[in-house]
Amino acid sequence: MSSSTAPKTPTIPQLSASLILLNPQNQLLLVHRSTHSSTFPNAHVFPGGVVSAQDTPNSTTPLLETLKLCAIRETFEETGILLTTNPPPASLTKEILAEARKAIHDSKLTFPAFLKSYGLTANTSALHPFTKWITPKTVPRRFESQMFVAFVGGCDKQVPMHDGRVEILSAKYLTPQRALEMSRNGEIVFFPPQFYLVRRIGEFLSVDGGGEEGRRKVVEMADGEFGAMVIEPHPIRLLDGGKRVVIGLGERGDKEWAVVIEMPGSGKKGEPKGAELVRREDVAKL
Repeated sequence: MSSSTAPKTPTIPQLSASLILLNPQNQLLLVHRSTHSSTFPNAHVFPGGVVSAQDTPNSTTPLLETLKLCAIRETFEETGILLTTNPPPASLTKEILAEARKAIHDSKLTFPAFLKSYGLTANTSALHPFTKWITPKTVPRRFESQMFVAFVGGCDKQVPMHDGRVEILSAKYLTPQRALEMSRNGEIVFFPPQFYLVRRIGEFLSVDGGGEEGRRKVVEMADGEFGAMVIEPHPIRLLDGGKRVVIGLGERGDKEWAVVIEMPGSGKKGEPKGAELVRREDVAKL
């Protein structure tokens, strides 16, 4: 078999983590990625990124703790939201926070060192696993992304801000319903992972906010079978002559649902649109 026809060995997925953060109004924190981003360009996603050496304080740090630290660090770098066990001191002004975010992003300062200098500790206990996503083997750049969900308290006055538009064009809170409406109207771009998670979490955080009952159900989801799912998206059927594709969620993922997306037109840089959730039993009827 020639080198040109030999099957390519799938690349090893990079470990990464993202955080689904909800405020007291049960709005989700979403960031708008740059159009030049190598992953999810121009899309609205949850803050997150690839695991760094600074996310593993020592050789005995459990992997789950490393992933939580990564999610908290990336959330701070991208939005300025700082999740710590005790509130940030008044000495941490907006200007200092902005400088720290840039220094951490530029690898001139580590996140643990920044926290330590202000007597702060990352609040990893607040994060609940909320599915893991593994990029298909056919994609050149692959990720094994652990999703987490967490809630900020009613006294938290931190306002999300973009990172100087280095990677993030904007950062804001939206209700799941409003985010899905904007996706349907073409106002924002959702890729399948974000669409699926916003859609599922929106089942419990209703239009009126869902209240504490909605939050309790989300935590139950996270701490149950849902949170432990490993989702490996892959196309299972083409529709309308290939204009739409049905994406299954893998044998270790959600076997009840599939995501249908409309393939991008020319000049759209791979941006999907028109995402919808359908039951696997109904896929044959599409």
